Amino acid sequence: MTEELKHQCPECGGSGRIIAFDGIILGECQMCRGYKTIPNHQLEWIASGKALKEQRIDRRITLRDMAKHLDINAGELSQMERGAIQASPNLANEYANACVQAGADRRG
Repeated sequence: MTEELKHQCPECGGSGRIIAFDGIILGECQMCRGYKTIPNHQLEWIASGKALKEQRIDRRITLRDMAKHLDINAGELSQMERGAIQASPNLANEYANACVQAGADRRG
C-alpha cells in the first residue's frame, strides 16, 4: 500500500494555524485542520474550485446568488470554491448553466 503524497497547506503556509494581521492566532486552519499539510487530491479540489470562482466573478454573480441558482448552501459553495471540500461531479456543468442563466436573468 502506498502512502499518499502531501503538500504544504496553501491556506496557512504550513503553520496549521490562522493568524490575524496583528499576529494573534485565531485558531486552527480550516483547510488542513491543523495538520499543516494537505493530500494531493485536495490540490485538485483547490484548482477546480478556483476556476469555478473565477467563472462566477467574471460574470459578476455573487456567491449567494450562485448558491441560490444551484440550490445549495452558500457556505458549502464557498468551501467548494476554496477547495476545502470536493465539488460534486456534476457541479461544473450546473455551475456553467447557472452562470448563463444568471446572466440572462440580469439582462431580463
